[in-house]
Amino acid sequence: MPHLKVGSMITDADLIVFDKDGTLIDFHAFWGPRMVQSAKVLCSALGDDGPLRESLYMASGYDHQNDRTMSQSPLATAPLRDLETVMSAVLFQWGLPWDEARAFVSQYFSPVMRALPKPEEIKPRGDVQQALKHLGAAGFRLAVATTDNRDLTEFALDTIGATALFEFVVCGDDTSVPAKPDPRVLEFLGEQLDIPVGRMVMVGDTVSDMEMANRAGAALAVGLPGGADTQEALNDAANVLVQSIEELLPHDTS
Repeated sequence: MPHLKVGSMITDADLIVFDKDGTLIDFHAFWGPRMVQSAKVLCSALGDDGPLRESLYMASGYDHQNDRTMSQSPLATAPLRDLETVMSAVLFQWGLPWDEARAFVSQYFSPVMRALPKPEEIKPRGDVQQALKHLGAAGFRLAVATTDNRDLTEFALDTIGATALFEFVVCGDDTSVPAKPDPRVLEFLGEQLDIPVGRMVMVGDTVSDMEMANRAGAALAVGLPGGADTQEALNDAANVLVQSIEELLPHDTS
């Protein structure tokens, strides 16, 4: 088994775990437009022409002026079910009874947010398929850990031609697995694949991904700026930064 070279760092590992949004595919091209459309449909149903939408954006962590998602916000890191609770709380603060707020979110916000995407919404971050094939051919085992729902995740992986390249995929709506950034996600993967967490590399675009890896005791936490977190935010949390997973390279130490 070769070692993994990431920038100036070389580590001995068996499993590379990838986040999905912001790591394998472009986070902003997918979730920003989704948030805009979902909030628009919800506000239209409530007869609001602006102020409520601003509150929804603020609570989710979406900066619509710059079409970016704020670091460590619900939109950046939370499973969809948690984001829906945040949206319901905004409606409650605007005067709707809680049950009615939840019903409006379920009827108008969630269907847009959870809808299967069109293939053109899925934009890989670089030559993802080839990079994964290269790592797999070198002997590294590959997995995905995401807060996104399984149907959306499977669609995205199919679209970029990566489904068959991963041994295991953990999603945010899996009922038998803790949700990221709980470090037990990596422990669960270790149990399923019989690999110690200390022989895993975590690759992600958020501080939460890096903190999860560090708390779990992973061999390396690799951060990708340009996703849901900035380079400045990732600098302190990651062991090393790369601009694309194409920079993860097998390294023969013999």
